[in-house]
Amino acid sequence: MNTPLPCLISTVAFRNLSLAEAIAVSHDLGYSRLEIWQRHLYETPASAWPEIVRELASRGMSAPVVAPFLSFTQGAERLEETRGAARRALEIAEMLGSSRMRTFTDVGPHGVGSADASEEQWRTASDEIAGLCRSHPRMLFVVETHPHTLADGIESTARLLWEVGQPNFKLNFQPIIPFLDAGLFDVLDRFYPDIAHMHWHQMDANGGSGYLSEPGRLDFTALAKYVEQRGYRGTITIEYCWPDADIGKIRRDVEFLRTLPLPPCPEFI
Repeated sequence: MNTPLPCLISTVAFRNLSLAEAIAVSHDLGYSRLEIWQRHLYETPASAWPEIVRELASRGMSAPVVAPFLSFTQGAERLEETRGAARRALEIAEMLGSSRMRTFTDVGPHGVGSADASEEQWRTASDEIAGLCRSHPRMLFVVETHPHTLADGIESTARLLWEVGQPNFKLNFQPIIPFLDAGLFDVLDRFYPDIAHMHWHQMDANGGSGYLSEPGRLDFTALAKYVEQRGYRGTITIEYCWPDADIGKIRRDVEFLRTLPLPPCPEFI
């Protein structure tokens, strides 16, 4: 088998499989690092996690990133659910030895974007995330840049970083339309010191996601050269966040990734 890829794969690609099955498929593809998606976090029974940990170890695999869905801008009831979801994700992260927790300020197409958020919503999200960071100083909380959240543009992302203001609050830098329209590498330069994680997937003109090896707005050869030249030492996850991802096209992406000058995963250093 080829040397394991230095990037991660999100288990969302295998949303219809159990976590144990997703681990086996990921290993077969050549991945040894996982980002464990929301549904796999919470639909895997508590009793199964010791076996999951053993299965990862037996395959020489790990899960540096857990990826719950969190929402801090939808009112008191949703906030209490989010606190519980964060606690559970952190418990699992500790079992797995994960170093990063993917964070949102809101989730889904009906999330609150930065332009629509009230000052109270901004304050609640910032205070809650800052509290998580202070209570778990060894965990990196990586907020995803995403539409319909408080990290949906250049200035809103900068504001959120400033308002949370914790050393272990960093970015999960996912290329979104405002970043591409402003010039991806200029935006990367601006946020580079705060980027600890990235999501890579192709994007079409309308913001739809696709396979890395297919045409689109992102040049992954140029992006890989950029992170190599900057000496990036964060993590990178390849994400297939749509239903029925094609395993043949994922394998084609693996071969494409092997042609790129990818930086080593932090665990490889």
